[in-house]
Amino acid sequence: MASNFFINLDVFRGTDRYSLGKFLEFTDNFDPVTSEFLQRVTQLKIGGTYTIRGEDARPDTVSQELYGNTQYWWILMFYNGITRIDNITNGLEIRYPDSDELEDLYFTLTSKELGR
Repeated sequence: MASNFFINLDVFRGTDRYSLGKFLEFTDNFDPVTSEFLQRVTQLKIGGTYTIRGEDARPDTVSQELYGNTQYWWILMFYNGITRIDNITNGLEIRYPDSDELEDLYFTLTSKELGR
């Protein structure tokens, strides 16, 4: 069974728009990998690749560089299978999801239970 998640569609802009907590169901058996959003993020078309430079070796600065906003940092990490910030090092090449597909995904998912 896929997890429930809730999206506040009144918040179209701001730092909380892609807050991870909005896409997960918090239960006694909480498992972030069961999120329908996260499962579908990994399937998004690659928008391109980006090589980390020494001065931007943080996920929030890479997000700002690629998308013009820092809120996508955790999506970049999840999309690339990066689990620790210190794994983002100078010279690392990462993939990033196509921004239009990411936006489409965000708006097509609803607050009802998925997968039934």
